[in-house]
Amino acid sequence: MAEPVEAVTKDTVFTIYPRVYGSGGDGFVLYEDDFETFAYEEGRQNKVVLKVDAAGQVQCERTGEEAVRYIFEKGSCPWF
Repeated sequence: MAEPVEAVTKDTVFTIYPRVYGSGGDGFVLYEDDFETFAYEEGRQNKVVLKVDAAGQVQCERTGEEAVRYIFEKGSCPWF
């Protein structure tokens, strides 16, 4: 879940509130791009992998060198 925004621009940053129901499965990948171009087709994007560990905690790993477009609710990922 994320807070709603009126319009997405090149400067938009979403705050994500991850919630896990059940076992969490294998997790998922969230891709970050520039919101404007097709540069992601050339690999210019970040990958954010979210998984649930054995203790039920959300684990996040971001790779890539593009601008951060998604931040996570305080305490929901180890970055905070």
